[in-house]
Amino acid sequence: MQNARFLLLLLLPCFLPSLVKGQSLLEDTRALVSALKILEQGAEARMDTVIEYTILRDTLSTERIRLDTIGADTLIRESASAERVAMESSACALAILYNYDNPTGPVPASPSQLKNISERYAGNHLIRELARQDGLGLFPEEPDSLFVSKFQEKLYALRAAPRHKMMGLLYAEEARSPSSYLSTAHTLRRYSVPPVANTAALRMAAEGSNQNISKGIISAPDIIQGLFDFIIKRAQQEVAINFMERLLGEEVKDIHEVFPAVAGTFDGHNFTYSNSFFERLRQAFFEDLQLLSVRLPNLLLESDYFKALQDDPISYNLLAVYSMAGMAQNGYPLEEILPITNRYLYDSYGEAKKSVNLHLAEKAFTSPEYKALITTTEDIIGEMNAIYIRLNKEETALRNELDSFQLAHPGTLRTFNLDASLKNPEFDFEVLLYGANDSLGFGLNWLPDLLRGELDSTAVLDYNSIQNYDKFFGRERSPEQWRAAGLELARNLNGPWYKDSAVDAILRNWRRALTDYRLSAQRWMNSVDTLSVLTAALQEAEHARENLQATVENTLAYWDTIVTRDQSLALQLLYNIARDFSDIQPDPLFGVSDRNALDAQTERLQEIERRLIQLNDRLSESRPALKAGSPVNSYLASKQPAIPYTDITPMIDTLSLSLQRMQEQLSLLDAKQATGQIKARDNAEPLLQLTEILTQLVYSMRSNNDTDRWINRDDLNSMLNGGVEQRVFLGLMQQRLLDIKSIGRFSTNGLAQLLELTVRDLPLLINTDTITPKDSLSFYRKASFAINAFNRTMELPLFSQTGGPGGQFLPITEQKPGLKQLPELSDKALELIYFLNIKDHRHAVSSAIRIFSSLDAAIDSKKEGKRRLLVGFFQNYGDFIADLVDAKTGDEIKGLMSSIANPPGSSRTKRRQDLSVSLNAYLGGAFGYESWEDNKTGDTDTFWSLAPTMPVGISISKLLGKKKESEEEKRPSFSAFISFVDLGGLLSYRGGSEIDAESKITFKNIFKPGLQFHWNPRKTPFYVGLGGHYGSQFLEADGTELSVRSLRGFVAFGVDVPIKTLYQK
Repeated sequence: MQNARFLLLLLLPCFLPSLVKGQSLLEDTRALVSALKILEQGAEARMDTVIEYTILRDTLSTERIRLDTIGADTLIRESASAERVAMESSACALAILYNYDNPTGPVPASPSQLKNISERYAGNHLIRELARQDGLGLFPEEPDSLFVSKFQEKLYALRAAPRHKMMGLLYAEEARSPSSYLSTAHTLRRYSVPPVANTAALRMAAEGSNQNISKGIISAPDIIQGLFDFIIKRAQQEVAINFMERLLGEEVKDIHEVFPAVAGTFDGHNFTYSNSFFERLRQAFFEDLQLLSVRLPNLLLESDYFKALQDDPISYNLLAVYSMAGMAQNGYPLEEILPITNRYLYDSYGEAKKSVNLHLAEKAFTSPEYKALITTTEDIIGEMNAIYIRLNKEETALRNELDSFQLAHPGTLRTFNLDASLKNPEFDFEVLLYGANDSLGFGLNWLPDLLRGELDSTAVLDYNSIQNYDKFFGRERSPEQWRAAGLELARNLNGPWYKDSAVDAILRNWRRALTDYRLSAQRWMNSVDTLSVLTAALQEAEHARENLQATVENTLAYWDTIVTRDQSLALQLLYNIARDFSDIQPDPLFGVSDRNALDAQTERLQEIERRLIQLNDRLSESRPALKAGSPVNSYLASKQPAIPYTDITPMIDTLSLSLQRMQEQLSLLDAKQATGQIKARDNAEPLLQLTEILTQLVYSMRSNNDTDRWINRDDLNSMLNGGVEQRVFLGLMQQRLLDIKSIGRFSTNGLAQLLELTVRDLPLLINTDTITPKDSLSFYRKASFAINAFNRTMELPLFSQTGGPGGQFLPITEQKPGLKQLPELSDKALELIYFLNIKDHRHAVSSAIRIFSSLDAAIDSKKEGKRRLLVGFFQNYGDFIADLVDAKTGDEIKGLMSSIANPPGSSRTKRRQDLSVSLNAYLGGAFGYESWEDNKTGDTDTFWSLAPTMPVGISISKLLGKKKESEEEKRPSFSAFISFVDLGGLLSYRGGSEIDAESKITFKNIFKPGLQFHWNPRKTPFYVGLGGHYGSQFLEADGTELSVRSLRGFVAFGVDVPIKTLYQK
């Protein structure tokens, strides 16, 4: 008793859905485990179990439920019978299972709509045994309206959870409703508009990822003032001028697509040291850098850049990253970011499919593959019509039979609702086939004509009304549009992206619902007319037994040559069971009524028949051509099966084979006629799968609390305990994942690892949507959490490869090598977006270099185009551009322009490199012998001179000797220096007196070409050299300027001052 009390306490939130505001995966797991344990006790144990529970109202007027163990007077006691507990447990368990299988599906209105839940979990190895109806009594033996009402209440409570909005965002109506994706009118409207390229969606998403774009350009600081005071600074300035002219005049023009503002603003301009120039340059570079992530999609359209990747998974990966970052920037919560990202990708996927269909409609309609497709669709439409007519006929006959029975037995009330069972919009094939209630009036019966690109003239002329005239010709459509729409409809016959929506699956569900209703109707009629109906029914049951017994015997003989020993034994056992029903005959002496006997016989016949059909299917696998002639098929065609309408199943099986053949023909048509076009469509699929996995993961982690929105590690550890709770917890999560198309079996360990790693990161998300004021990292934390989880889904071994070894779980990056670089690219793209948003352009440039290098490496082409120019540009000029944009003061820009020249310490280059050429200056002293000659008088003067030396020129340096491996560089360095100017010439000391004149301090005296040879001592910035120079020396005598020729040889010593290294090796 105490155990039962405890189990019911866990289950009470399910029992009182009016108090439940929705649940989480943790709560659903505990409730389902509790319900299954109660059901497992069995009917006899439940009969003696009476549970008392109480409702306590607290001061907040909320209701709390707990066991009555203290017997306080304020508690209200209620008791529930064991049968009621079992019914509530069943309703709760079925509501949870139904919700995790179909969270956005219609709320079932009758018991028959719930009977296939166990079948829906057949592919879920974690939970399928627990969900078996026959093993636990999961489905009540006599479900009634009260049971359905309880089920609905609990399902509505589950769907009131905050996380349920995620499923609404993920599964749009047009993606899942057959009346939409199989609508001819809807499809024709789609193909009246050209497809949108994936890069267009990528551009829109990219624009939303950087909020600085709409905020304008920041004001420029004070710019460089004045000129440098001395020749070294002047030389650096000249180098800077050359650098800027090369940057703006050549390099930016080559990649103007990335820097259009700079290229447009400075086209044809010369560089000047002015405030206005630097202000405009800084503004232009700021604008282009801020738009760098937005312009990346445009580069996917340019053949010289990355056009080869526009249909690659990389393109869709960037779309996902931009979408997540943009929504995080705009304050979207995580539970909306992920499903909306999936919808963006799904829309791009739809446009890619549209492009493929339009290409085939224009180029491939005369191919053999296309003509074979038309033939197959004609077969499919014929088979669909035959099945629809048969099901519709049987449903009408059943309605008429029930109406006639009720007229013959006035005053009786039906205990079930026919419309609740069969009035499912998916079963309305009149709309799908004939276009009834369709604003355009077309149905799937026109599909072969659509594929041909022209409507059948005979059929059109039969619709002789103004309304039909407008339907056909009110809007002009091209043959290509007809054909493309037909191709999409043909593909959708096997279901759209989401599972279990193919037309054969819908028809099977309709047949199952009709069968369940037929059986319910028969039981009801038997209960009303206990004489004639029961007698006739017992006679029919006996005939059915004899017929089934003969069928089993004939089946054994038919497959005798290929049947295994076990299969033969199984058929013999079925024969013996069918032969002897003596234990379930009416017997008043033992209390076995006619009705009880009939129910038992009917159930046994159904079980024998079900197993016989399964055995026949297995035997047919090795000889499929023999299946049509088997005794089982004849038995089903005789319309006397124990399970009503089973003979319709082979018709649906034939349709399934035709649909499979059509799918193979479509794949062949795509591969042969649209090789390039299918790349975008097919490459979108893995990204769709990944974002859907991630959405379902977050759905599983969302709590029922808007304050503490996520489960924590303790909660998760309590579930992953290796017991039944772990199986149910991961099983319910896996059922959501099984909704994903074209994906292999999931790994239990992989799912658990993904959950553990993701829950570990959840604290980063705490209050990211409520921080006031929001810190600069809040959006980044949210976006990085989503993208890190997104990357994990690619890198963990979550599922097996479709069509590969069933037991081998591999990361999707190994299953699809084209995805291998996506995790790293996702991180780089997010970093670029983040750094641009916070205006850290130095790090943004580094991220851009890594992104462009990765994109370049992803292209398998020898033609480089502008891709390498782009990477090289950022490597050579990126730091300068970032520093220019990020500079806050005039001094920073002065330092930046100086840094264009070689930084301090550059003299080490000529002491370490085998060969180097540089623009060089030297600062030191020189002692030498000098000769002057007057050009006019011929007078000469010679003397020893001592002077400072400050020459500027070109230095060519070389290390002599051969370097020894694994040793420090010890080779001597020598330089040949060609000088052009020497400031030291202004300050030289002259010892001669033959020419009576004084040196004049003038700029003209510094121009003295010369040649020097230097020795560059290792590990020092000094040099020792010999050299000479020749040039004019300007003197002044009595106010008159004189010019003499000067020739000087000298020994020099000083400091090496490189200005700019031009070449090194």
